[in-house]
Amino acid sequence: MISKRLLSLAKYVEGENIADIGTDHGFVPVFLRENTKIKKIIATDISKASLEKSIELAKIKNIKNIDFRVGDGIKILEKDEVNTIIIAGMGGILISKILEESSEIAKNVRLILQPMQASEELRTYLCERGFEIIDEEVIFEDKRYFEIIVAKYDGKIRKLKKYENLLPLKALEKNKEEAINFVKFKIEKNLQIMENLKGNTKKPLIRYMELKGENNYFKEVINGKSKRNN
Repeated sequence: MISKRLLSLAKYVEGENIADIGTDHGFVPVFLRENTKIKKIIATDISKASLEKSIELAKIKNIKNIDFRVGDGIKILEKDEVNTIIIAGMGGILISKILEESSEIAKNVRLILQPMQASEELRTYLCERGFEIIDEEVIFEDKRYFEIIVAKYDGKIRKLKKYENLLPLKALEKNKEEAINFVKFKIEKNLQIMENLKGNTKKPLIRYMELKGENNYFKEVINGKSKRNN
C-alpha cells in the first residue's frame, strides 16, 4: 500500500507526461499508472540496483508501460519531454543542485518536491532562481513531518524576508492542522536546544538569540492563524 506521503505527492501531478527522479522502489509511478490516465511515466534512479526494485514492483503489478532509466538527476530527460517532475526523498540542497544542473528543463515543468531536510535552503533557491512556490503541504507519518513544495518557473526573483524560508507558508494559508502542528513542533525543538545552550560561552549565546528570533516569528505566524480562525 502506498504511504500517505507518497499519495500526497501523487495528487499534485498535472499533465500527461511525468518523471519521478530518484524513484527508488517506484511506488509513485506504479500508483500513477494504476490510478490515472497519464500517457507517459518515466522512473529514474542514479542507482541501477535501486531501479531494479521499481522494475520488480512493476512486474509484480503486471505493469509494462513505465519507462525506466538509470541516470543522474534530470539530465537524463529531454527538454519538453515531461510536464511534471517529482523529486522526493532527497535533501533540499541536493534537490537544488539537481535543478541547477538542468535548469532549462526545470524551468519548463511543474515541480513537485519533497525534501527530507534543508527545506529552507530549497525554498531560498527556488525563490532566488525565479520559481514561484504555488503550493505546499505538511504530512505527519511514521512519527515525523514531511514537507511537500510545488513550484513553477515564472522568472520572477523573490527575496524572502528573514525566517520566511523556514515555514511552509502556503500550507499554513490553508489552515491545515498538520502544518500548524509542524510549526509548534519546531518551536518546541528550538526551546530544547535553547535550554541546552543556557550558561554557555559567547558563540552558543549567538545561536540562542537566533533560535529565540525564529521562535518569535513562529509564534507570530501561529497567533495570526489563531486570530483569523476566531
